[in-house]
Amino acid sequence: TGTVARNLEPVDRCESLVTPECIPIPESDWKVGLKINSKTTYENFDLVFRENFNAPVNVAREFLQLLKKSSGNLLFITSIAGMEAIGAPVDYSTAKTAVMSFAKNLARKVAAEGVRVNCIAPGNIHFTGGSWDMKLKAAPETINRMLETQVPMKRFGTSSEIASAALFL
Repeated sequence: TGTVARNLEPVDRCESLVTPECIPIPESDWKVGLKINSKTTYENFDLVFRENFNAPVNVAREFLQLLKKSSGNLLFITSIAGMEAIGAPVDYSTAKTAVMSFAKNLARKVAAEGVRVNCIAPGNIHFTGGSWDMKLKAAPETINRMLETQVPMKRFGTSSEIASAALFL
């Protein structure tokens, strides 16, 4: 039986598990225009890495036996920042790269037991209250210029597009 926190009820079946995007990057470390602050401390690096790598990995480990019982699906939500050098904070990018590597290696280990492991690595996703929403409100010209010059579709992705991809997988 897997549980994530002591106050949650135990579960005895899990067919699909999606690990979420974890914590936002402090605005001081990822300013509008995607510039990294070179004064990022070790403690901040550790926090961002822990929350964006350890958290989804620990959730996956907690439910892995249940996924094996049901020949289930494990889906990690990562980021394009883990695949490409796009100017995102190094701590965040490194953590997302590590999640993708973990997923690749785990997929090889659990495939024979019927568990599928995948990643979705979205790019710039806009939703109300999210970091792109805040950046767009703070500097609309800068963000719109970035979309026009650096994003192939010249627009933000949506959470419903990510949800559709997750349902497919």
